[in-house]
Amino acid sequence: GKGFAVVAKEVKELSTSSLGYSERIDEATGRLINRTRKVSESVVNVFERISNNSETLNEVVEEGEKLNREVEELPQIVKEIDGRLGKHEILDHAHFDMKMACLAAETLTRETDRCLKSVAQKRAAGSGIVGTQNICAQLESALMTRNRGHFLSTLENQMEQGADPESLLKLVSHIVEEAAREQRRKGAPITQTFLDAQIIREAYEALSPKMSTPTGPTKGTVVLGNAFGDYHALGREMIGTFIQAAGFKVIDLGLGVPSDKFIETAIREKADLIGVSTLLLHTAPEVKKIRAGLHSRGVRDVPVLIGGAPFVIDEELHNYYDVDLVARNVDDAIKIVTSVCRRRRAA
Repeated sequence: GKGFAVVAKEVKELSTSSLGYSERIDEATGRLINRTRKVSESVVNVFERISNNSETLNEVVEEGEKLNREVEELPQIVKEIDGRLGKHEILDHAHFDMKMACLAAETLTRETDRCLKSVAQKRAAGSGIVGTQNICAQLESALMTRNRGHFLSTLENQMEQGADPESLLKLVSHIVEEAAREQRRKGAPITQTFLDAQIIREAYEALSPKMSTPTGPTKGTVVLGNAFGDYHALGREMIGTFIQAAGFKVIDLGLGVPSDKFIETAIREKADLIGVSTLLLHTAPEVKKIRAGLHSRGVRDVPVLIGGAPFVIDEELHNYYDVDLVARNVDDAIKIVTSVCRRRRAA
């Protein structure tokens, strides 16, 4: 019985000891598992950091390559900047030259106006009007100041003293030309031009009925009218009066004349010349239709004469609109009509 008790005691002690070892093994195993998990997490974090660092490194490499390319392009950029600076310097010189040219043009314009004024006065001086230069000055001053009464009374005084109405009207025409040049130079508003036209119209209406009507055979036939869309009568009427006074038959078609009417009248009346008045540029294309219509009907020997501000200002404009001749003023118109009709009569 004592032996059994001893064995039971040793078995109990062994069991207790085994249980303690088992608990310690479980504890150690748990700690190992936890440590392994932490190491695994650390490894994952390390790989993530390596991956992120790799992407960042790639970005740095790409930026570095871009920078290298830009550095390589820098010499070409510097070269282009130098070239642009050179052009800028050229532009500065050109701007200076342009300013000098403008100053020269202004001086030339003043001298040209002075010469034209002198020529107009000399032309008028041959008209037989006493004190022509003084009369010119009075009329010009009255027109510039819109003094209608003084302008008309000056003309009336001259007629009372026996001055030739035709010479007076030519004098008025020269003064109008001078006033128009001055207005263009100063950039005068259209209202000023309109007021001038009203004064000139009254002068024309007072003088034209007193001009002598030529007798005997006419020197030629002229068809006259304003281009289609143009309704400014004064210039055309003055030109027509002078041409008629010079011995030519004038068929005045009036305002806003369609191109077909110019053509039909010229063919029917066997006209020597077609005269077209146009004050505004937008009506100028109508002149081209007249030339095309004449050609389409086989008429190639009737020239087209144009008059009006656009063609006076731009001397090359008539080439674009197929115009044969340009009259800048009354004297031009009479000389051109005389020359054309004389040549056609001699043919």
